[in-house]
Amino acid sequence: MAQKKEPVKKLRVKTASAAVWANQKDDGPVRLSATLNVQYKAGNEWKDCTSYGLMELLMLARVIEQCIDWIAAEESQRTSASGE
Repeated sequence: MAQKKEPVKKLRVKTASAAVWANQKDDGPVRLSATLNVQYKAGNEWKDCTSYGLMELLMLARVIEQCIDWIAAEESQRTSASGE
């Protein structure tokens, strides 16, 4: 059975979250990408949003900004480490 892959970084702003993933194909460079999620509580159960109002969009914007900052710093560090 294949081992479940974990994100390299998790970021959160209130109910909006992002997971950053490291993907590598063959011998190519590692590519970082992000998945986004917003949840809401319906009774005792948390559910995923598929449409967003102003507050959710603002939370997503902040999470995306954090992703950009983190991924840019990681890529800069990887480039420096490889001497490129």
